[in-house]
Amino acid sequence: MNRLVSPFCVVENAVPDELFPKGDQIPSLEFVQSTESPEEATQPIDVPHNDHRRYRSGLTWLAWLVILAGSGLIIVSVLASRSSEQARQFQQSELIEPIIRGKIAVGATAVGAVQPNYFREVIDKLAAEGPFQTRFAYCILANELFGAPDALEKLSNIQERANDVNAEPSETDERLAHVLKTLFEDYRLEHWQAPSITDDDRSFLQDKLDWLGSLALSPPQGPPSTLRAEVVRRAALTLYVIMLLMVTVVLLILAGVAVLLTFVILFFSHRLVSRVSDQSMYGPVYAETFAIWMVLYIGGSIVFALPVLRELDLGGMALVLSLLALYWPIVRGIPLAHMREDIGLTFRTPLRDCLAGATAYVALLPILVVGLVIFGLVMTGMDQLGPPQEEFASRGGAAHPIANEVFGESRWASFAKIFFLTVVLAPLVEETFFRGILYRHLRDVSARMSRSMSVFFAAAMNSLLFAAIHPQGLLAIPLLATLAFSFSLVRQWRGSLLAPMVMHALNNSLATIGLSLVLI
Repeated sequence: MNRLVSPFCVVENAVPDELFPKGDQIPSLEFVQSTESPEEATQPIDVPHNDHRRYRSGLTWLAWLVILAGSGLIIVSVLASRSSEQARQFQQSELIEPIIRGKIAVGATAVGAVQPNYFREVIDKLAAEGPFQTRFAYCILANELFGAPDALEKLSNIQERANDVNAEPSETDERLAHVLKTLFEDYRLEHWQAPSITDDDRSFLQDKLDWLGSLALSPPQGPPSTLRAEVVRRAALTLYVIMLLMVTVVLLILAGVAVLLTFVILFFSHRLVSRVSDQSMYGPVYAETFAIWMVLYIGGSIVFALPVLRELDLGGMALVLSLLALYWPIVRGIPLAHMREDIGLTFRTPLRDCLAGATAYVALLPILVVGLVIFGLVMTGMDQLGPPQEEFASRGGAAHPIANEVFGESRWASFAKIFFLTVVLAPLVEETFFRGILYRHLRDVSARMSRSMSVFFAAAMNSLLFAAIHPQGLLAIPLLATLAFSFSLVRQWRGSLLAPMVMHALNNSLATIGLSLVLI
């Protein structure tokens, strides 16, 4: 009988040789290099020989009731927040798109790559769509590229259209419209210093419209100024960064196609080795653990959202608190070494696992691109075929609510916090519980299936739950589930959670790069 030596114990017939071998044969194990001496390797750790029935209790059904109820609560709360009165109010993150578009336009014209009229059709169209503030943003771009008379005409059209559809602007919208109209009137009279605008109005524009406010206050026809130089510098830098990113992404997609084909060949030639055993003796306990994690996470999110604690800016503390759920398997009598082995908190080959995660994510990129194209087509179709929205209503802003935090005086501090939450903490916690705890339980539940069906079932179930509890909305579930499904397959392949953690971190880092384009 084959023997696997791990840092924790000696296990016989524990790990399958192939990821999806044909039939339902009992898997042999894979040999793993151990740093122990032969004498130490032959001495298994002291594991209590408990009756396995102690871990098969009715708590499994209760745990799943808690898991499903918690998931439903999160879905309902997300839907309710999107349909609430607050969600229909303008979100500052809705300025991310016009800021990036504006930086591209100003940067491209500043370096002489294109003429201003190249952007006229797009700006004319976008200045007549969306909430008041996004329309004002494109009025500012019209002033920059086509002059003050064009911007004033667009402002007048916005006011007339709002009156036609009985749209009620907020106090902020009314003040912005007044300040911009006064500003553009000064520019029309070639008063480039805008003497009609007070210092308070200038601060108000920059506070509400960010880079676009600075652009409005520094017209290209005006005298050279530090503000104008900074505005153009940031625009040109954003343009260069986007061009570099586009080239990098294209190269990575091409490499991803090649890597994906390699994975497919290895898969069908049965050369992908699995490092996750088909079954553990503690499956029901892991269902209880995941349920406890969900209770801690939801409860912590509610507590830290209370007005008293919200001011302390304790974002991410709910995720940290939820890590306490890892004590439950130990309380239930599972040896720590066995728990770590079961859920993948093992780091025998960390460099290989990190490289495997990065390589697998590159292979996933072509699939993600196809998914994003489909998602965009669905969104466009829903906008055209769905029920008409209020013409000036908020469109909901960026996909994730944390995007609102990149605006304000402490933007770089907020960005650092976002980076830590999304690229470090979220992959660490979510992979531990979804691809570790929950995946292990689901593999145990489906152990009587063939191995391929068991892996598919476990990956699909935990991927759907993972996608459902994220705040991007129901339409994003297929895309998020695809990501999570790939994380599960890599977990099955590598055994260690390190590889899917790296994939998760790389994916989230793409969103932070998008946010950084607003900051630079």
